[in-house]
Amino acid sequence: MTRPWSLVALCLSVAHIVNAEKPRWYEHPAFWFRSVLSAPRDGVRAPRIMAVDETGAPFNARNLKEEFVLVSFWASWCPPCRAEMPVLATIAANSPHVKVLAVNVRDDSAAARKFAANQKVELSFLFDDGGKTAGDYAISSLPVNYLLRAETLEILERWTGPVNAGELEKRLGKSQRK
Repeated sequence: MTRPWSLVALCLSVAHIVNAEKPRWYEHPAFWFRSVLSAPRDGVRAPRIMAVDETGAPFNARNLKEEFVLVSFWASWCPPCRAEMPVLATIAANSPHVKVLAVNVRDDSAAARKFAANQKVELSFLFDDGGKTAGDYAISSLPVNYLLRAETLEILERWTGPVNAGELEKRLGKSQRK
């Protein structure tokens, strides 16, 4: 009777030793569950956006000419994301110093492209079909927005929830003073 318990104790001891050297879940960059704790933080360079545009061409950040970039992560099945689209279009049209990138994540590719094509807005739609960008930005809920300085791709601010044009102007004013 004592043998099975000693075998269990031995297995638990070995498992503890083996796992002692591994990073905690929130320190491991490849872990499937990412929370706000592992999201890129303000003041660091933003992860590369590995997405394609409507034509299938890969996104290239070197082509950015504006002072700021608003990266908005969305999905066609997300009601707040859908409601946010006209606000993003207004920002894109009225703020020449801000480039708005609407990055589709965690969505059916055909549904996302259909939704983007049916929008009566002028936005740069990008599609993260493989999920790499969503993982790098630790997207755990939608919509999520990142405000970046275009020249350095430094993260100025991150927030969860739909964008509000007035609030964005305040954030941009604060970022211009930095």
